[in-house]
Amino acid sequence: EYDPEKRDSLLDRALEYYFKSLKITLELLGEKHTLVAASYNNIGNVYRNKSEYDPEKRDSLLDRALEYYQKGVASCLRNFNAPINVSAVPEITDYLDWNNLLQNLQAKARIFADANKNLQGFENLEGLNRQQIALRHYQACDTLISMVRKDITTQSDKLALGEKASEVYKEAVDVCIALSNSSDDSKSSDEYKQLAFYFSERNKSSVLLEALAGSDALKFAGIPQNLLDNEHNLSIDIANYINLKNNAETDSIRGVWESSLFNANRSYDSLIVVFETKYPKYYEMKYNNKPATVPEIQELLDKKTAMLSYFVLDSAVIVYVITKKGFEVYKTAKIDSFDTKIEKYRAVMQSNRTEDILRYGNLAFELYEQFFPSYLIKNKHFAKIENLIVLPDGIMASIPLETLFTEKYKTQWTGWENTAYFSEMPVIIKKYNISYSYSATLFKNTFPKEKQTDIELTNINDWLAFAPVFDDNNTNGTSAVSRKLL
Repeated sequence: EYDPEKRDSLLDRALEYYFKSLKITLELLGEKHTLVAASYNNIGNVYRNKSEYDPEKRDSLLDRALEYYQKGVASCLRNFNAPINVSAVPEITDYLDWNNLLQNLQAKARIFADANKNLQGFENLEGLNRQQIALRHYQACDTLISMVRKDITTQSDKLALGEKASEVYKEAVDVCIALSNSSDDSKSSDEYKQLAFYFSERNKSSVLLEALAGSDALKFAGIPQNLLDNEHNLSIDIANYINLKNNAETDSIRGVWESSLFNANRSYDSLIVVFETKYPKYYEMKYNNKPATVPEIQELLDKKTAMLSYFVLDSAVIVYVITKKGFEVYKTAKIDSFDTKIEKYRAVMQSNRTEDILRYGNLAFELYEQFFPSYLIKNKHFAKIENLIVLPDGIMASIPLETLFTEKYKTQWTGWENTAYFSEMPVIIKKYNISYSYSATLFKNTFPKEKQTDIELTNINDWLAFAPVFDDNNTNGTSAVSRKLL
């Protein structure tokens, strides 16, 4: 049975032990250490948890949480000391431990983002200002994530960073959308929309491009093996030197590892210049992973094509609509049992049972309304669109959107002999030609810079080709890139 007194007692006891741990680690290790940062983070978490259960002391408890999160941030950065102003955002340089630093920065951002909760010392700030402070913290998280991606080498660290980064970017998108909706200035509102798209792209493209960089990028022809080996070895050396520097017991030992790290970084930078100059395709794939911007995508689109980029949050679905002349962002509440219904949709599409055929029609229209809300279709820039480039997110990628229904299907099922039942279905592909890409950044990076007329010859033998056959000039269903080639 739920016991509030027992819960409060356990939280108070946790605080007692965390403070004891903090005292010991400070005496042994000093202020700048990862274990000290972890202690500050743990204390901040307890104060934040206590605020959820004590409305009368909520404001002061959140202030205490912010204070210790800020101290945790300072413990992870050699060149930053915790200021009295807990809203201050540090410059991300010379960090000791990315994991604790990211946790403390994100924890601060979450508190500032929740404009429904008051904070002592911030009573005069409106929700908009609070969320702007949160956004600056999420931008600091993004800077840190970019730096860490270059430093870590093990697959386990990359997976751990990917999971944490995904949380950060989802929260950052939510804040940007809120700021855009709250802004009275159309220019500022559009800037926040562009930032939301940036964070969505960072979430989608960074993990994919890194995976491609670690495998497919190695297949580019003409790169000497000794350069690839040198790149791999330098990456490992840099990661080791960072670890040795951060855990050095004396300043003199730390200086030795800092010197080694400096030299390794210079060698690595020189190698990157070689890749950029002599092997530009490899460089673009592995190192130039700057997210695509809305204007860059608009340059690639024609007047009849729109890009729909989806971003699935915990309770909502964001859709970015990019056309040649327009850019809009829509946020719709998730339908009940979102994941379950998508899984059921996949199942009924493959079933020949009568009851599943009927379920298919209902789900096809319900999911259409989720992913193509009416205000999207009625957008003035969307009126003459014929081609859609869809960038699905998460579980969305497991279903073909071409099969969704644009309206309720009222035709009665009479049996398999009634083939017209299927041919008359109001599937979306009758209205739009649909192609897919994983992210806008990947779409931009793989978009042909000019129409290709010659066959490209490579030394890669592990490929599979499909040859569509058309009985007329209709190329519906092919990708935008394929149509360009045709």
